[in-house]
Amino acid sequence: MNYSTYVPFGLHIGTRVFTQIGLIEHVGLVSDYSPWGEPIVMSISQQKGFVEEPLSEFAKVQGAFRFDYPSKLNSFVVMQRAYSMARKSYNLANWNCEHFASYAHGLPVVSPQVARAATFALAAIAILALARA
Repeated sequence: MNYSTYVPFGLHIGTRVFTQIGLIEHVGLVSDYSPWGEPIVMSISQQKGFVEEPLSEFAKVQGAFRFDYPSKLNSFVVMQRAYSMARKSYNLANWNCEHFASYAHGLPVVSPQVARAATFALAAIAILALARA
């Protein structure tokens, strides 16, 4: 993944924003702009729940980010879908930041990171089981 500290001018509302936090990639959506032009990013997390915060706060750990707009949905529809789920409780397995951003864009509600972690855990269990056999 290519991350940058450069913010392109005029990111569309609804653009997905990714930042790395340790081994985890955190995902949010551009929801607005501050009076001084900084993108405001909405996301959900276990620590904060649903939050809207400046991009600099969203990406403060890594300070780098990447962007995409993965669907053909109008930004108004993306925001409507996102706000409709703002009160849904965070759950790592079935409602995390990846699920939230994917849902807003009308994409399959999946979390590739959770799927990779589950695959890794199952492989580790299988190797341990084989080692003990």
